[in-house]
Amino acid sequence: MNNASNIVFVALITMVFSSALFGQDGSRETVLITGSNRGIGFELVRAFQEEGWNVIATTRNPDTSEELNAFAESHDNVFVERLDVTSVSDLSQLSEKYMGVSIDIIINNAGIYGDRALQEWGSLDSALFHQVMAVNVLAPMLIAETFIENVRASNHKKIISITSGAGSVSIENVSNGGIFYSVSKTALNMAIRKLASEPDNAEILFGLVAPGLTETDMLRAARPELLSRAHSPEESARGIFDVVTNLDSNYDGSPLNYDGSKINW
Repeated sequence: MNNASNIVFVALITMVFSSALFGQDGSRETVLITGSNRGIGFELVRAFQEEGWNVIATTRNPDTSEELNAFAESHDNVFVERLDVTSVSDLSQLSEKYMGVSIDIIINNAGIYGDRALQEWGSLDSALFHQVMAVNVLAPMLIAETFIENVRASNHKKIISITSGAGSVSIENVSNGGIFYSVSKTALNMAIRKLASEPDNAEILFGLVAPGLTETDMLRAARPELLSRAHSPEESARGIFDVVTNLDSNYDGSPLNYDGSKINW
């Protein structure tokens, strides 16, 4: 079998697997979104669904994700899957289920801030540091590594991670508090740039997009004093959707804001 035949054969197999999972929607573009049960993640599910994409909406606890489950039940292109992003077992099971299925875009949205009091100077908690780094930095790398062939088989070939301006080291005045969260976002920016530098990943677009100051449960718990300046999760998600779907070969890997502007980091 020559190379051209191999390509056709792989495409046919991918269509068969996709059709089995997505029914008549197997030919649609597909996005996988982590942390989909609330906030920006849930609004990203809504945004992609409204544009006709198949949406693999992952959450750590599907049984308690009532709003997400109800949305999926009323939209046949939304598929709720269990995924604790720090669980190797969960990653393995999900990758087996979607083996051979092309995934156009992965959005690493799942993230945590962590107890603010335990990342204040004078009260630094090592266990919390490792937890924040595992969820915000290591998990996006492992997800990319796990599903890289699914993305490689797609048309869009994009892996996007949600970053934050809190990870910028170039701004004049860095606010105090939230040390672990900010460090994790700085590390995430470099982690994604490193993945993009791997020769085997040359055809994959690795992106970094920040949602801006958004009214989420995370902000309410960690930085309630900023809520009056925040915008809605819907606005963030719509902006992220537009930025992500329009990224092309001209993108240089820089962190971008949800409005498309660059974040100096």
